[in-house]
Amino acid sequence: MPRSSTIPLSTPTIELSSEPPFAEGEPLAQWAIYQHKALGIEIRHPPNWYPYDYTSAFVRFCAEETCVEGELFNIVNAPFDPIERASDFLDRIGPTVIATKTLVIDGQPALFMQLQGDDAAAGYQSVVGLIRPDGHTVIVSNQGVAPALFEQILSTIRYIEAINPPW
Repeated sequence: MPRSSTIPLSTPTIELSSEPPFAEGEPLAQWAIYQHKALGIEIRHPPNWYPYDYTSAFVRFCAEETCVEGELFNIVNAPFDPIERASDFLDRIGPTVIATKTLVIDGQPALFMQLQGDDAAAGYQSVVGLIRPDGHTVIVSNQGVAPALFEQILSTIRYIEAINPPW
């Protein structure tokens, strides 16, 4: 059955910001810093999380060393703009979007989509389309990460110069 091509976008835009440097003793200051140079992303993650499946276009972070299931999030190159082509983006990810909000992450626009359904994009509760300063798109997807923790993780994203990007 065809999906409606209209996605309700909420207003106002929410700016996620955790300004570096992080204060000594602040929980985010204890988080590990990971740079994915090909995607041009720097992100902080809890110290007991691990990056896996690294390629020039993808990285997965897991709360367990095995990374088989449980809390995880992915960062992946996207060959399309989820904000301008939101209905196409929905068709690509498959599940029902039950809520959206527009975010600003490191000064750049992002679209947050909360998902619902048994087939919710392979178990993901939410996906965020980020527009890098150079106009390329990166997707961050969440599976099992508590919403407050996922927002903290998103707030630490910084854009860096992409080296040998996949686009």
